[in-house]
Amino acid sequence: MTDATAIRVASGLVSCEVTIPGGWLGRDDRLAPAYYTAAFDLGIDALKQVLGIDEDYRHEQRRSTVALEAHLRYLLPVPAHSTVSMSARIVDCDAKRIHVAQEMTLDGAVAAVRESMTISFDLAARRSCAFGGQVAARIAALHDAQRKLPAWCGEAHLLGVGRAGV
Repeated sequence: MTDATAIRVASGLVSCEVTIPGGWLGRDDRLAPAYYTAAFDLGIDALKQVLGIDEDYRHEQRRSTVALEAHLRYLLPVPAHSTVSMSARIVDCDAKRIHVAQEMTLDGAVAAVRESMTISFDLAARRSCAFGGQVAARIAALHDAQRKLPAWCGEAHLLGVGRAGV
């Protein structure tokens, strides 16, 4: 797995850069479909860092998150060794769940979008739980900051906290 560059937060968007390693390429020397997901996961890792859902949180609180659903839309091929920008925003949330929208851009053009739904998870009890304390406050603050952004139009697939069967 590769690493993302420094994490930036502006207007509620969490972003980082990811350079596509040679091992992520398909036969056509472009990013292979499975590795779009790997790149988006690095963007989720950046978002989780900002929210405080990190290694210390996992060990001290015995909590993390689990993906419930994800939808990915491929828009442009990504050539070998490109550097893409990954951005993430919270579209909706409740006490346990976060609906995240992400964009992968290459030279300013949107190459792929992904929407996902994740849930807070108690690692010891092996069940969902509410986000607690600092993490819940950071989720609320980031979501509030994003209210000034244009509404997310659901380009990958419209998900919603109110429609999930949890």
